[in-house]
Amino acid sequence: RPVRDRCVRCRFEWTFDPSRAVHLDVAGRFEGDWPESLPRIGLEVQVPKALTRVLYFGLGPEENYPDSREAALLGLHRTTVADMLVPYVRPQEYGNRMETRWLRLTDDYGQGVMVVGFPTFSFSVHPFDLRTLTSARHLPDLQEAGSLRLYLDLAQMGLGSNSCGPGPGPEYWVRPEPFRFSVAFVQATDDERAAPAIARSVRATFGC
Repeated sequence: RPVRDRCVRCRFEWTFDPSRAVHLDVAGRFEGDWPESLPRIGLEVQVPKALTRVLYFGLGPEENYPDSREAALLGLHRTTVADMLVPYVRPQEYGNRMETRWLRLTDDYGQGVMVVGFPTFSFSVHPFDLRTLTSARHLPDLQEAGSLRLYLDLAQMGLGSNSCGPGPGPEYWVRPEPFRFSVAFVQATDDERAAPAIARSVRATFGC
């Protein structure tokens, strides 16, 4: 039986285009007893483990969060899923990239998927799910899942310094308020130079 009197009521609206782009619009509201701040609001998507090459236009090249982004530069960044891992002494949330316009995940042959923001999103890619990440006490405890976890976020709480000090200030909280979030998915081509043009085309198709 339910142990808490709360839920998130969401509407997922999918729009398909002949160009094989798929637009997802998510609207939601929180009902019941929720804390003042949430860790994040977003989507978890499972993608094949072979899609380890990461190219995106957003803040980088290192991880960045609402209260830890001063050194991040807006631009085109290239990395891999393995290189996105931040080996904290105790495993925890890591690897977020904010203000992403578009993201390209591909295998060694350039095959994969692009995600386009309306207008932007935050993302991270992990070889294990968040439950494993938050329950592990040491890095060797992390067991990889059978697929990659792609996290596409509308908002994320700041990091603060809870390991050795205070948590994030109220200005960096994610409050349980009504939200709306839109992204589009389209097949990546084997020519990464086409990615910006693909993103522009997808936005034009869906009216952004």
